[in-house]
Amino acid sequence: PNRAAMAVPQSDCVELCDPDAYVAKAACERLLSYANKASPAALGASFDHLLAPTLAQLDGRPPHLLEGLLQLLVLVLEETDQKLIAAGRAQRLFSLVCERLLGLMEIHLGSSAAAASATAEETLVLALRAAEALLRRWYTYTDRGTEITRLQLGFLVHLVVQFLCADSAVA
Repeated sequence: PNRAAMAVPQSDCVELCDPDAYVAKAACERLLSYANKASPAALGASFDHLLAPTLAQLDGRPPHLLEGLLQLLVLVLEETDQKLIAAGRAQRLFSLVCERLLGLMEIHLGSSAAAASATAEETLVLALRAAEALLRRWYTYTDRGTEITRLQLGFLVHLVVQFLCADSAVA
């Protein structure tokens, strides 16, 4: 498909933060449609407009919205033209996004009710996909020698092992 250089719909970025989960879900679906059609350059130009509300909404949202948010995050992390992101911004991105993903994964792995649901497993798989895209495409921009980066990587490995052990115990 021809990926267009179009502007991000600002109203959808605002509605993504709406307290009404159904309004936010509709905005998320429109932003996902935009991200699927937009060129990497267009995603780079609208990077902050997409990333900020997406990360802000990862806390405390219902599962039917959380999956869409994670899909949007994966698309933005995987498809953005990184050359369009300011070097200082790209350097801080890894820790910022990793912190949100780690918190989300820890909550979903720690809840016994959540661990039993297929929705929780799908959420964790999408969070792992986002973490993979973050590591693959954005880790090189970070200061890899910092203690926070090493701690985040160690905790990510710990959570992945915990998820795999829980998954093998169910199987």
